[in-house]
Amino acid sequence: MGDFFEKLKLGLDKGITTVGVKSKELIETQKVKGQISKIEYKKRKALEELGNIIYSRYQTQTRYGIKTPSQIAMQEMELGEWEFALFEVLNNLCEGNIKTDFFEETKTDFRISASSLLNKVKDILPKIDKPQPSQWLGRVITKFNLHDDKITKRIRGKLETIYAFNKKRVPSIIEDVTNKVGFNEETISTKCEEIYELDEQLTEKEKQLSMIHEKASRELEA
Repeated sequence: MGDFFEKLKLGLDKGITTVGVKSKELIETQKVKGQISKIEYKKRKALEELGNIIYSRYQTQTRYGIKTPSQIAMQEMELGEWEFALFEVLNNLCEGNIKTDFFEETKTDFRISASSLLNKVKDILPKIDKPQPSQWLGRVITKFNLHDDKITKRIRGKLETIYAFNKKRVPSIIEDVTNKVGFNEETISTKCEEIYELDEQLTEKEKQLSMIHEKASRELEA
């Protein structure tokens, strides 16, 4: 009879130990799995953001005629203070916030000479550092496809370039261009580094899960 109770006690003790080990394993496992879920969510969001950045860059390259997504192409698309000054002038002209000598104006469009437009840019940045400012102006307008048309006309004995702009289309293009983060290679690298670090965290958590299971197995075998 004594042996029976001893065996029963040992069985109960072993059962209690097994339940305790399994419960502890389950709690620790669920904790780590919760941490893994949070990291996986951050990774999904980071991948989504990276995808948006890459697509924005592709969209901009396609729209502005850049065929190769190279570092050189990206550098060519970087905006300087003069580009922003021109954008500000064009936005204000489209919204009617500033007045100038328009060659022609309607409710939806306006035509303006290169010299008049350049003078408004100089109002913002008077110390222009461009050796041939009119040519620079033309290149920027063409690069971002801001104008609908251009003609050359002789005004007061001087040959002038006249640009035509649409009041709705120009602000839309400018907003699109200035909001693009895809131009910045550093942004893409930073986002990739973030995803890599999250992958490293996931690897560590998977190792942690494996160690929890191994520890529980050793305790049950002891």
